[in-house]
Amino acid sequence: ETPVYSDVAIQIKHWRITQNIKLFVLSNGWIEATKRFMGKTNHGDLNLLIDGHFDNTIGPLDNPETYKIVCGKINIPPEQVLFLTKSVSECHAAKEAGLNAILVMTHRRDLARLNTLSDDERHQLIYIRSFNEITFIGDNDNNL
Repeated sequence: ETPVYSDVAIQIKHWRITQNIKLFVLSNGWIEATKRFMGKTNHGDLNLLIDGHFDNTIGPLDNPETYKIVCGKINIPPEQVLFLTKSVSECHAAKEAGLNAILVMTHRRDLARLNTLSDDERHQLIYIRSFNEITFIGDNDNNL
């Protein structure tokens, strides 16, 4: 059974079911491995909430072009997509491609990584500690 933080499971269920927000997974792992990972979690089968999976066969996650390709495949403009990641380089690449991007810094050690960045880099990034900090506004246009 894959452990998933409660805030993650609760929020993605809320976003998908209550707010009708489409959810996609873009991972460095293989799609099948990601599906297995999400299929047997301590919160049940989270694949039921996911509209599609992508892996790095579509392109490296530190390359802005990868995010543009994904947006094309899901037929959603980049400015209407929110990308959540633990990787600073992925966050920068997604932002460069026109997506909204947020760093998920769950642990103190994650926050320590911010200290390795310049002040300018740090100020360009938005980070959260919990999925509970994310609020979508508007109708089903998936506006942040």
